[in-house]
Amino acid sequence: MLARATALFARFVATCVPSPFVFALLLTAVAFLLGLAIGRPDAQSLPARAADLLSFWFGRDGSPGGFVATGGFAFALQMCLVLATGHALASAPPLARWLRRLAAWPRTEPRAAALTTLVALLAAWLNWGFGLVAAAVFAREVYRVARDRGERWNYPLLCAAAYSSMMVWHGGLSGSAPLAVAQQSHEYQAIYGTISTARTLFAPQNLALNGAFLVLLPCWFALLAARGRTSDRVLPAWPLPGDGAPLAERDPARALAASPAERLDESRALGLGIVLLAGGSVALRIAQRGLAGSISLSSVIVAFLALGVLLHGTPRRYAAAFADAGGELSGILLQFPFYYGILGLLAESGVGRAFAESGTALVRALAEWGLPLETAFSWVTFASAALLNCFVPSGGGQWAIQGGIAGQSALDLGLDPARAVLAVAYGDEATNMIQPFWALALLSITGIKAREVLTYSALLLAVSLPLYLLAAALF
Repeated sequence: MLARATALFARFVATCVPSPFVFALLLTAVAFLLGLAIGRPDAQSLPARAADLLSFWFGRDGSPGGFVATGGFAFALQMCLVLATGHALASAPPLARWLRRLAAWPRTEPRAAALTTLVALLAAWLNWGFGLVAAAVFAREVYRVARDRGERWNYPLLCAAAYSSMMVWHGGLSGSAPLAVAQQSHEYQAIYGTISTARTLFAPQNLALNGAFLVLLPCWFALLAARGRTSDRVLPAWPLPGDGAPLAERDPARALAASPAERLDESRALGLGIVLLAGGSVALRIAQRGLAGSISLSSVIVAFLALGVLLHGTPRRYAAAFADAGGELSGILLQFPFYYGILGLLAESGVGRAFAESGTALVRALAEWGLPLETAFSWVTFASAALLNCFVPSGGGQWAIQGGIAGQSALDLGLDPARAVLAVAYGDEATNMIQPFWALALLSITGIKAREVLTYSALLLAVSLPLYLLAAALF
């Protein structure tokens, strides 16, 4: 039965799911058409509405989105930096050797799938960017070690196990919505007040859900790997990025550099200066804010930089390793602006607001049919967040559209607004399994195709959905 279900998802993904860039273009077209159909003032002509939508897509001052939005460009640069610094760190000879030893520990494919999932979930709970990079690098090395032993393992399955990291990030320490409402002043202060992370991230229900994922998801991927062993004779040997000789072998230590400039390139003292600068800034941030308060995408980038330079030893070696990641950044640079354009369309046209506001009426209807009000609200908010995430896969961008509406709906229904925070968070992270946007970094690192990963991640969403609904109902 499991094999049939996997084959069914594989056929569906192969025939119906386009490439990530085409997916972004199709979503842009849908958002534009929705903007024409929803929210247009009665007196406004269709050409005038279309002109407004073009302006929303391009980006306007004060808007959270838009193709040329400063926030989008900054976020794209952050993602490129976290990918490149993570790639350079993983290729550092000391870490590469340690990573390879750890990757060689599981001697069977089910154990390898389970370990990859566990690494992904733990890393992403600490920080989503760290989880994406660390899990992708680990999956690649697990497969590389097995392939070098002459074994044929299911590489897309290992990559999907790594991508499961995005199912826990919004309930983890870098979750956008829980961290936003925990601040003393935020954009929805009048609705939520200040909600401590003890009522969201560290609430028993959220810890129970993430704990369940930590146990069940590794078991699920181990089961998939075990059931798929009958087909290992026909599995291809997937080529991997960096299949050439490691950096240390491609670039052996040379004789004493002839010129002062070359000696600076090879200067370990200069490399140590970079380490002290970057590492010291991170250490100071942790001392001032504590570990949980200091973990962010920016601090992960700086930490990766410090560790990478430390382990490579010299500026020249680190720059060469950093350059190796250059070709992997194209997908991020190309697609990020389009998704921020979609964010601008939904946020400014009123489509996102209309979509989110329709949930209150549905909640009341479900309550009248006998479903508990709390459960109805959580499920409807979860479903709307899951759908909205397909168009706006940025957690912060989605919270900007839906956060105030969901919180106000909770207040109108006499419910704890903290319920809205986690319901939005769960919906946002769940459909990452069918949204290829966040897979871009993983695809770049692993060299795998989106369709090959989504076959397994879409199935994971289907089997995990009851856990999400149960957690939302019990909050």
